Amino acid sequence: MKSGIRLTVALLAVGVLTSGIAFGAKKGSSEQLFGPTGIIGDAGKTSITVQASQKGSPAEGKLKKGDVIIGLGKAKFSNVKRDMVKAIDEAETVKAGGKMTLMLKGNKTVEITLPVLGSYSATAPYQCAKTDKIITMTADSLLMNKKGLESRLHPELLGLMATGEKKYIAAVAEAIQNADWAKPDQTKVDAIMAGTEPGGYTTWSWGYHLITMCEYYLLTGDKSVLPGIKTYSVAMAKGQDAGGCYGHRFISPARFNRLPGYGQMNQPTLTCFMSMLLAHKCGVRDPALDKGIRTTFTYVDSHVGKGAFPYGVHGANSGVFNNNGTSGSAAICMALLKRTEATKFFSRLAAPSYDGLESGHASTFFNPFWTPLGAHLSGPEVTQQFFKKSLWFHNLRRGFDGSWSPDWKEGPHEGIALLTYCQSRNALLITGRKADESIWVKGQDATDVVMAHKIDYKSKSNEDLAALATDHFLPQVRRKASSIFGERREALTPTWIKYLKEGTDKQKLLAIGQYGWWHPIEARLPQLDDIGALLRDSNQSIEIRLAAAGSVAYMGEPAQKYYMDIVKFLAQDRPSDSLGLLDMGLGKSINVLCKTPFTSGLVTDKDLFYKAALKLVRHKRQNARTEGLKMLAEISLDDLGLIANDVMHVIKDQDPAYHSYHNPGGPVTAAITILANHNIKEGIDLAMAIEKSPSGKGSFKSKATWAVLGKYGANAKDALKEYNERHDNRTNWGRNTGGYKKMVTAIEEDKNPAKLISLKEALAAGKK
Repeated sequence: MKSGIRLTVALLAVGVLTSGIAFGAKKGSSEQLFGPTGIIGDAGKTSITVQASQKGSPAEGKLKKGDVIIGLGKAKFSNVKRDMVKAIDEAETVKAGGKMTLMLKGNKTVEITLPVLGSYSATAPYQCAKTDKIITMTADSLLMNKKGLESRLHPELLGLMATGEKKYIAAVAEAIQNADWAKPDQTKVDAIMAGTEPGGYTTWSWGYHLITMCEYYLLTGDKSVLPGIKTYSVAMAKGQDAGGCYGHRFISPARFNRLPGYGQMNQPTLTCFMSMLLAHKCGVRDPALDKGIRTTFTYVDSHVGKGAFPYGVHGANSGVFNNNGTSGSAAICMALLKRTEATKFFSRLAAPSYDGLESGHASTFFNPFWTPLGAHLSGPEVTQQFFKKSLWFHNLRRGFDGSWSPDWKEGPHEGIALLTYCQSRNALLITGRKADESIWVKGQDATDVVMAHKIDYKSKSNEDLAALATDHFLPQVRRKASSIFGERREALTPTWIKYLKEGTDKQKLLAIGQYGWWHPIEARLPQLDDIGALLRDSNQSIEIRLAAAGSVAYMGEPAQKYYMDIVKFLAQDRPSDSLGLLDMGLGKSINVLCKTPFTSGLVTDKDLFYKAALKLVRHKRQNARTEGLKMLAEISLDDLGLIANDVMHVIKDQDPAYHSYHNPGGPVTAAITILANHNIKEGIDLAMAIEKSPSGKGSFKSKATWAVLGKYGANAKDALKEYNERHDNRTNWGRNTGGYKKMVTAIEEDKNPAKLISLKEALAAGKK
């Protein structure tokens, strides 16, 4: 077995348990490996408490458990991790001869000697002898431990290929040729896709299988993998949902050809997309593959210029640069498609994300895997800066013997390290081979790209801040710059008023942004009519009118005179908005503006109102369906027949074309609420059936059931009894217990329940 960190991991029985922990025995622990020193310690703010030393490492025999390191040389720590990273690089130089002096508590010092690797070049990882030494040590370490070539997602195989060196590529060839996963059985694959045989987390494993096999074929020309590439890629295309997305698994016939569990996840979606694109480059041609690529492209492309990927399918996030490495993987996907502007956008989202490499949902594996590779597409100078600024991450995980810590469940860190350190070699498509040099940035522009998250907005003049808020390439910067103007509101109000009336489109958007919900209402209301005028003006751009609707929505009752203007805007057809994202935004705005439009007397054109509401109810994304049904919560019995079929369609929740559906607490609850508001008895049974649905997360379904049953009051007593028996009279629902108790209270304390009627009776009564 390979020496070093894996042996230590085995002996100490520790592992990665939460983001930010490099080597921890328990959740919340800060115990970690301190790079090639071999020290394993608990890092505090100003000290390291030694827990162990790696066998054969520089620290072995020099430190004992319980020693407290408080500084380096003659200086105490100011930042433990960053100081150790700098000291490691200094000790590894020829001048230092590997010597590192540790200052211990109790007025003691200990000198350890690290292997001398030299200094990083000014252009590292390009033309850098130290980088090359680390690559060789890491690759050789993998070959010494053959078991390390059998991980789940194959970062080690990709990393070895990224070296571009024959002996390492030969090892990959042997591993692939001997691997069962590289020879998928078509019959078994078909059974998994049909749902007759379990496949595990297929989207994750098959996506990385396919990426690895495609890169291997494109690098070596070995045609033996082509049958497997076609099998996986066609299955991948057929396994996406109607929106082109993937979850832990592929779509399931038992779930109405939708994704199981809680639905779509962006990280596997992007790697599945990437694998299909690579398969196409390998020569696979199939109508299903072509369709799959087009569908996922539409989804990914909807984020370009708007923001990064959130955890699920909730629209672009303009508040963050990256999430679980998705900005980097999206950049690679768009590069494979030769979409220049999209590649540039996602690459520049990845480039400032060097500080977040050890963050991630459930695992820190994906950020260091994809983020550096996406940033690399912005050119060598961005790569050099990103590399140097991320040494804080790498130095503390790089072992003295070529091993790395930690080993994730997804695969060994050695592979990720090789992909990062080998970027200058451009051996693989995912590491920059055939990259589009037209988007490379140089000099100060490269620095500005990498440091986009470190802009000192408050020091900027109004003119410079306005330039950032209107013209910067990234929406994250525009958003932040715009928000800073809120601190200068009093002096700049005349400017905003002027922009609202006669500014350019960019200036109008900037001005509208100064009147959002986060600003005091008294500062917003005076400009209500200027913003409302933009909403009403059909000659304004869609973006301006959408922003105006979002601002007006939070101005309360005085703004309700614009309610039907938003309805009219929503009801319009917009073929260019193929995913209905603008409609979804308008739906939220309209319900914020008024939740009771009929009671408030705002519905002056019922035909137009129903057209707009049903447009949302028929939307493919659940948030939009929810907003449309909320608009209809007060519908009269006379008009119930106009929407009854749509309401029941949402409640059944079986539409294979739905793009998101993981939380019935949104649309299904809103739909059954309409029935409850008319005392329609079928709503009780429909509520009881929510938990039996094959789609959706369990806790979400429980909360949806409680929310609806409570609306029926005492009429739901029998249902409550049945529900409790179904769950063995459970009363403790953890953090959701409050929702359960609220339902129980609503049912048990209702002393005057309304008379229930059937849906048929309700519809008949409405026709009279």
